[in-house]
Amino acid sequence: MQEQVKTIERKSEDRNASLADEVATLRAELQESERARRRAEGSYRSLYENSQDLFVSVDLATDAIVLCNRTLEVKIGVPRDRLVGSSVLELFSRSSQRRVRRLLSHSEHTVPRDTISVVLLTRTAAEIPAQLTVRYESDPGGIRHAHCTLRDLSDVRKTRALEQLTERLERSNEDLERFALVASHDLLEPLRAIKGFVGILESRISSRLDSEDRVYLERTLEGADRMERLIDGLLSVAKVNHHPIDAKPVELNRTLEHVSSVFSERLNACGGRVDAEPLPQVLGDAAQLELVFQNLIGNALRYRSARPLRIRIGREEFDDRWLLSFSDNGIGFPQVRAEELFAVASDWRLYNELSSATAVESGPKGSKISGLRFFSSSRNSAIPIS
Repeated sequence: MQEQVKTIERKSEDRNASLADEVATLRAELQESERARRRAEGSYRSLYENSQDLFVSVDLATDAIVLCNRTLEVKIGVPRDRLVGSSVLELFSRSSQRRVRRLLSHSEHTVPRDTISVVLLTRTAAEIPAQLTVRYESDPGGIRHAHCTLRDLSDVRKTRALEQLTERLERSNEDLERFALVASHDLLEPLRAIKGFVGILESRISSRLDSEDRVYLERTLEGADRMERLIDGLLSVAKVNHHPIDAKPVELNRTLEHVSSVFSERLNACGGRVDAEPLPQVLGDAAQLELVFQNLIGNALRYRSARPLRIRIGREEFDDRWLLSFSDNGIGFPQVRAEELFAVASDWRLYNELSSATAVESGPKGSKISGLRFFSSSRNSAIPIS
């Protein structure tokens, strides 16, 4: 009998120990579950408080705000303790209040979610366009709430307006390029006719003209030549973006050799020299790159100083790009007027004031330098000037 009692006691102790282990395990699991719940609650609250959207919960019986997030406080500039308990209608402009009131008063008959456009008012009465989405819900006590999400549409509208403006500017630029192309061609024909007839007139009556009349005739021809260069410059600018780029490996050393040979006689005549570091191979349009070299070296030749001309071409590598620098010992120009040199068909007084190494021989500074700028901007490169 005693043995049976001892056996029962041992079994009871073992069962109690097992139950104690289970209770300890359950307690640990419950504690871990509570910690996980608190973490999730903290994450949800952080998401709720710091969301880009504005959250407001409203008691439908009184239209009073019962809960809101920090984003709403910051956006409209009103502290939470003043928002909670106030009417949700006070958040909106007068025209929006009518729509919001109508939406909330018919909540029993609406779908679970409704969306309308509204205008929020800040503390300073500034207006914020927004989209209001409402979700209806009843708590266990039977009180119905509206959970409102407000999304600020200011940035969306600004982005849309910017996109529309960009599209209009692109269309305008295309129209201007086409106009410049057509106008340049149309202007050249009558100008060439004028030059031709003036040339004929000069050959026929030059012997009968006095010195003053010859000066007038020469100035007429010079003006026609200058106008032709202006139109050619405008035409080259207009053609830049219409010229399809033929991107192939280009040896810039060969490009420089060819351009130097074009200017060899003029370089020799003025005692000029081009000193260049070994230039890289780049991916680009050989013809257009050669035009850039011609323009820059031609600038230095035309606007050189009294000293023997020295043109230096340097290079520097930046990641997957090359920076080429063209410098010379010409007469230069004030840096404050650098931007004026990019203006298409700039005032000729600027050309006379600034005979600087930023223009080319074949045309006015404005048109050719502008051509370089258009070339660089359309080819994902840049030409700073100093």
